Amino acid sequence: MLKGDYAHAETGAAVADSGWDKVKSGVGTFFGGVLVIGFFLGVGWFIGFRPIEWVMDFVAITQSPDKSPRSFEPVAPAEPVEAPIPDSPPMPERWSCYWDPTMNEDWHDDVLCTRGYEYDRPILLADWGFVTQDDMMAAAADYEAWLNSQR
Repeated sequence: MLKGDYAHAETGAAVADSGWDKVKSGVGTFFGGVLVIGFFLGVGWFIGFRPIEWVMDFVAITQSPDKSPRSFEPVAPAEPVEAPIPDSPPMPERWSCYWDPTMNEDWHDDVLCTRGYEYDRPILLADWGFVTQDDMMAAAADYEAWLNSQR
């Protein structure tokens, strides 16, 4: 048998390769290689490997008169402006209580009292088994009056 020939599976007779088989093999190898190279270039492009930018920088360097890749005029840094820091707002002198449900199935702590950044969440009407919002707000008004009298 000659190089490139193979034996027929059933008869065992030598069968010669046709030229078309070699062409198909070469075309498949070529396109397979193109696909592999394309895949790796795509992955490289995705992760930031962009050699075309290197080529563009090289062309810009060779064609610019000062031979720098990108010429920018330096900008002087701006001088910082001394802005006055405003004084913090004065703390409110009075407490204020309002309805603020906690969603914890305990109705007795659904009021929040604040004075600026200070806050207090009292347990109101703790000995009552069931309270309404109106009952809580009446008790909150009494608690607010007590807090404002404690100065």
